[in-house]
Amino acid sequence: MKSLSAYFVLIATILLFSSAAYGQEIRVDDETVAFLYESRAEIRTPDHNLAEIMSTDYRNARDEFTRYDLMQQIAPVIERRISEAEETTLVTVLVGGQLEDYNFEQNAFPTGFSEDSFIPYDNSYAVVFINGSDLEMLPVPLESARTIAGELRRSRRAQFNLIGEIVGTREDTLNFVDRKVLEIRITQLDVSLNSGTEVGVKEL
Repeated sequence: MKSLSAYFVLIATILLFSSAAYGQEIRVDDETVAFLYESRAEIRTPDHNLAEIMSTDYRNARDEFTRYDLMQQIAPVIERRISEAEETTLVTVLVGGQLEDYNFEQNAFPTGFSEDSFIPYDNSYAVVFINGSDLEMLPVPLESARTIAGELRRSRRAQFNLIGEIVGTREDTLNFVDRKVLEIRITQLDVSLNSGTEVGVKEL
């Protein structure tokens, strides 16, 4: 299975957790992916590992007693965030990359996605798209594509916003790295250029 890091660079977005964020559509990032995964995993990651993701103070604690005292504060927050994450079904995944040359036979831009694509995150988490093969092409009418091609001559950089629903979790080896995998079924792909020009939307 190939990582989209070969095609895409993850757009760094740090979102603060709040109770309002869960239960509705939220963005997957290096922190949210952990709680979305752990809220559904059959075997949960130990709390001290989650504490290291959440807290700089915990990661840099000078001794075990400092870590113990900090854990008394962090443990209830972990449980709250996992409980809130259980209520979340819709998520967005935002990646940046490049649009490939227009495919005239299919009247579509190739996106670089495939059934083997995955998005790696920190702390050995990852996202896979169970319908990744449906994301390979973004249909765009020929005349619209001709206009967009003018901008693509300057830069082929684009932003890919994927909206979908969480359908499962698993532990897997991706590109020779053991990862905790969040499985998502994408329901909508929205692509725009870095200039803000919308390329197209594909609903699945």
